Amino acid sequence: MPVENWGKRRWRRWQSMIHLDINSDPENVELFCQRTLNLIQNHELTTQEDASWCSINTISAQSIDIEVNLYWNVNSLIAERKAREALIIDLMELAKELDLSFYDGRIRQQR
Repeated sequence: MPVENWGKRRWRRWQSMIHLDINSDPENVELFCQRTLNLIQNHELTTQEDASWCSINTISAQSIDIEVNLYWNVNSLIAERKAREALIIDLMELAKELDLSFYDGRIRQQR
Protein backbone atom coordinates (compact mmCIF):
# COMPACT_ATOMS: atom_id res chain seq x y z
CA MET A 1 0.00 0.00 0.00
CA PRO A 2 1.55 3.34 -1.00
CA VAL A 3 2.02 6.03 1.63
CA GLU A 4 -0.23 8.99 0.89
CA ASN A 5 0.04 11.13 4.02
CA TRP A 6 3.48 12.68 3.61
CA GLY A 7 2.12 16.08 4.69
CA LYS A 8 0.68 14.76 7.95
CA ARG A 9 3.88 13.50 9.57
CA ARG A 10 4.48 14.98 13.01
CA TRP A 11 8.28 14.83 13.02
CA ARG A 12 10.16 15.69 9.88
CA ARG A 13 13.78 14.61 9.64
CA TRP A 14 16.25 16.91 7.97
CA GLN A 15 19.75 15.81 7.07
CA SER A 16 22.22 18.06 5.39
CA MET A 17 25.91 18.23 4.63
CA ILE A 18 27.74 21.53 5.12
CA HIS A 19 30.99 21.88 3.19
CA LEU A 20 33.56 24.20 4.76
CA ASP A 21 36.74 25.41 3.10
CA ILE A 22 39.59 22.92 3.53
CA ASN A 23 41.81 25.65 5.03
CA SER A 24 39.39 26.38 7.89
CA ASP A 25 40.76 26.79 11.39
CA PRO A 26 40.20 23.45 13.20
CA GLU A 27 39.18 25.11 16.48
CA ASN A 28 36.58 27.21 14.68
CA VAL A 29 35.24 24.15 12.86
CA GLU A 30 34.81 22.36 16.18
CA LEU A 31 33.16 25.45 17.68
CA PHE A 32 30.86 25.67 14.64
CA CYS A 33 29.71 22.09 15.25
CA GLN A 34 29.11 22.69 18.96
CA ARG A 35 27.22 25.93 18.44
CA THR A 36 25.17 24.45 15.59
CA LEU A 37 24.08 21.64 17.89
CA ASN A 38 23.15 24.26 20.52
CA LEU A 39 21.05 26.08 17.91
CA ILE A 40 19.26 22.83 17.09
CA GLN A 41 18.67 21.85 20.72
CA ASN A 42 17.39 25.31 21.68
CA HIS A 43 15.20 25.83 18.61
CA GLU A 44 11.50 25.95 19.47
CA LEU A 45 10.53 23.80 16.47
CA THR A 46 12.99 20.93 16.84
CA THR A 47 12.42 17.74 18.77
CA GLN A 48 14.25 14.53 19.64
CA GLU A 49 17.37 16.34 20.83
CA ASP A 50 19.07 13.02 21.60
CA ALA A 51 18.73 12.00 17.94
CA SER A 52 20.09 15.30 16.60
CA TRP A 53 23.71 15.96 15.82
CA CYS A 54 26.21 18.16 14.06
CA SER A 55 29.65 16.68 13.58
CA ILE A 56 32.55 16.44 11.19
CA ASN A 57 31.72 13.66 8.76
CA THR A 58 34.75 13.54 6.49
CA ILE A 59 37.55 15.52 4.93
CA SER A 60 38.26 15.61 1.23
CA ALA A 61 40.76 17.31 -1.03
CA GLN A 62 38.44 20.29 -1.30
CA SER A 63 36.42 20.59 1.91
CA ILE A 64 35.69 19.63 5.48
CA ASP A 65 32.23 18.08 5.48
CA ILE A 66 29.93 18.64 8.44
CA GLU A 67 26.85 16.43 8.80
CA VAL A 68 23.68 17.83 10.38
CA ASN A 69 20.73 15.71 11.49
CA LEU A 70 17.61 17.01 13.23
CA TYR A 71 13.87 16.54 13.54
CA TRP A 72 11.35 19.33 13.07
CA ASN A 73 8.23 19.25 15.21
CA VAL A 74 5.91 20.90 12.70
CA ASN A 75 2.67 19.91 11.05
CA SER A 76 3.17 21.13 7.50
CA LEU A 77 5.74 21.38 4.75
CA ILE A 78 5.39 25.17 4.73
CA ALA A 79 6.23 25.37 8.45
CA GLU A 80 9.21 23.07 7.90
CA ARG A 81 10.53 25.17 5.03
CA LYS A 82 10.25 28.39 7.05
CA ALA A 83 11.99 26.83 10.05
CA ARG A 84 14.73 25.35 7.85
CA GLU A 85 15.28 28.69 6.12
CA ALA A 86 15.65 30.47 9.47
CA LEU A 87 18.12 27.85 10.72
CA ILE A 88 20.19 28.06 7.53
CA ILE A 89 20.41 31.85 7.90
CA ASP A 90 21.53 31.33 11.53
CA LEU A 91 24.20 28.88 10.33
CA MET A 92 25.41 31.36 7.73
CA GLU A 93 25.69 34.06 10.41
CA LEU A 94 27.52 31.65 12.73
CA ALA A 95 30.01 30.72 9.99
CA LYS A 96 30.64 34.41 9.28
CA GLU A 97 31.12 35.13 13.00
CA LEU A 98 33.69 32.31 13.23
CA ASP A 99 35.46 33.44 10.04
CA LEU A 100 34.57 30.20 8.24
CA SER A 101 33.89 30.00 4.53
CA PHE A 102 31.68 27.52 2.77
CA TYR A 103 33.42 25.50 0.08
CA ASP A 104 32.83 26.90 -3.38
CA GLY A 105 34.02 24.68 -6.22
CA ARG A 106 34.23 27.67 -8.54
CA ILE A 107 36.99 29.26 -6.47
CA ARG A 108 40.41 27.72 -6.10
CA GLN A 109 42.43 29.30 -3.34
CA GLN A 110 46.20 29.35 -3.61
CA ARG A 111 48.01 29.34 -0.28
